[in-house]
Amino acid sequence: MTNEEKKVLRERWNDMTSFMNETVKEKWWDKIIQQYSNRPFYNLSHLHNMLQLFDQHKDRLHDRYAVAFAIFFKHLEYDSKSTESAKASADEFKKFSPEKYDIYKSQLRQEYSYLSDDQYKKERLKVLKLFLQIPNIFATKEFRDKYEEKARKNISEEIKSIGE
Repeated sequence: MTNEEKKVLRERWNDMTSFMNETVKEKWWDKIIQQYSNRPFYNLSHLHNMLQLFDQHKDRLHDRYAVAFAIFFKHLEYDSKSTESAKASADEFKKFSPEKYDIYKSQLRQEYSYLSDDQYKKERLKVLKLFLQIPNIFATKEFRDKYEEKARKNISEEIKSIGE
């Protein structure tokens, strides 16, 4: 995370929370920084990337402020050892170019470094196969049109690389 990206996140937070008491706003900002700072994947860079994606599509959102807050808070209390967090992380599946997808896989593996390779592969296969069984990975038509085909290709290739 560059200082510029961190500055952009801070400015975004300040804009979104301009209605809040300064003490409360600062308390939450400190918590966001603390929680997202030392993670391999769900970190400040990820948060910045999600907000960039948000900016590209915010004009089509019914309640853009709710979505922006959801981006900040979705992984605030993230625990990679939790089954629920694992499912949520799969929900964040958004890597589309092979290079970015390789980085995504590497960072996600680091997030689950407490699992043996065999355990990780077994759990990862479950999640990946689930994605291929559902009719749509992405909830909106726009995201489906733009990303669905590539996401499914990445998932299929990862399943093959894992060994099934």
